[in-house]
Amino acid sequence: MNGLVAATSERIHRDCHAARCSKDGCSVSLQGAASTRVAVDLDCEELEFAPRRKRCDYVVVGEDEDDAWVVAMELKRGRFRSADAARQLQGGADVIDSWLPWKSSFRFVPVLAHGRPVPREDRRRFAGLPTASVCAGR
Repeated sequence: MNGLVAATSERIHRDCHAARCSKDGCSVSLQGAASTRVAVDLDCEELEFAPRRKRCDYVVVGEDEDDAWVVAMELKRGRFRSADAARQLQGGADVIDSWLPWKSSFRFVPVLAHGRPVPREDRRRFAGLPTASVCAGR
């Protein structure tokens, strides 16, 4: 393990740690994810972000013996604009970049979770991003 979970946990106010990733009726299960992890709710007031700052809903940092990963996760319930969602995911990546120790090694995975099928045009926009995941509900 490389200490990313510990570094993130120590840096972030405890009230901002999330047991689950759920907003406005949309949720993503962390079942099967590394047991050493911390999920951070980026809407937490203790983080003191500027109200208009673009950011995703959650950041999840996890690690096991051989690997570390960081997820920027945006949850969408209804209609959304892919350009806005991409800006929110980029904002989450920027937040992560400011939190993690310099020269950290990890896999970065941006995730857009949507409770409905994502229109083909929007899937194409996101499919071109490296390591992007688009999850659509049933």
